[in-house]
Amino acid sequence: MDIAVYSHFKDKITTSQQGQNIITTNGQTSSTLTAQFDFIIDGTLKYSELFTCMDCSTGFNQIQKETGYQLHGILGTDFLVKHQWKIDFEKLQIHT
Repeated sequence: MDIAVYSHFKDKITTSQQGQNIITTNGQTSSTLTAQFDFIIDGTLKYSELFTCMDCSTGFNQIQKETGYQLHGILGTDFLVKHQWKIDFEKLQIHT
């Protein structure tokens, strides 16, 4: 999750702690935070999840520039498997 999202929703976060330093794909070191909070998808599906938060602005801005899509975070494989979400690559859909 982008750190700007963390900053915007930090009053809704149930727990947070300093994460670790990681090396990003461009070779820079970035500090992370780990935060757990609730979020709702489509007004009905509620999840309480642990997120790694860091500055993703460079990559997310480039994606928006190239595609027009604005990203705030990425749900990883652990989330998809835990909640048994299925990806239909032919239809470009996710099924819960």
